[in-house]
Amino acid sequence: MPAILASMADTKVLLQNELYVMSVVTTVNKVVENLAHFLSPYLKDILCSVCILSSKADKFDILQKPAVQQRLKTIRATLSTSLPTRVLLPVVTECYSSLVNTSKMGVVSLMSLFGDHISHITREDLASHMTSLQTFFLRCLDIRTDFPELSNKKVLELEGVTMDTIIAMVLKLSEATFKPFLFKVFDWATTIDDCRERVLVFYRLTDR
Repeated sequence: MPAILASMADTKVLLQNELYVMSVVTTVNKVVENLAHFLSPYLKDILCSVCILSSKADKFDILQKPAVQQRLKTIRATLSTSLPTRVLLPVVTECYSSLVNTSKMGVVSLMSLFGDHISHITREDLASHMTSLQTFFLRCLDIRTDFPELSNKKVLELEGVTMDTIIAMVLKLSEATFKPFLFKVFDWATTIDDCRERVLVFYRLTDR
């Protein structure tokens, strides 16, 4: 597995050969489909690499091939639906920390994947991980503050996919669990003086 992940991570070499790309993503696809519950040591690397490749699809013809697109889509779908939240959430959090510093647009694929997972989560599972989910989402919503150099277009895209995932979670909350979450977001947006960016994010989120 380390050799496969090394090949997948070396995009400069990987994206020079269509057969090579297809071989690597097909191998990862088969491994994830059949051994997802035994891949804990490698999940972060798999997830980050898949999200990075998915984010580069509009720049490389090789990644636009239907077969490659389908393999990447299948890997993302398998990871989002086959892993329990207690396993996936820490990996998504780690992967976010990595992508936000190395491949910010990979965050779009990451949040889309996690949104699919959230849409299938049980209310019981959601309740048991609510504190960790709140911490993670509030961190993701700070993209304007953390990276002021980003263009407005990229900020809106990154915020948008994060908000979509939050909405997927909110739809599963009861009134009793939604109110504390809303107050938590409000406090996050207003407790720091003169933090215009957070206030903008709060109003954008509540307007969705």
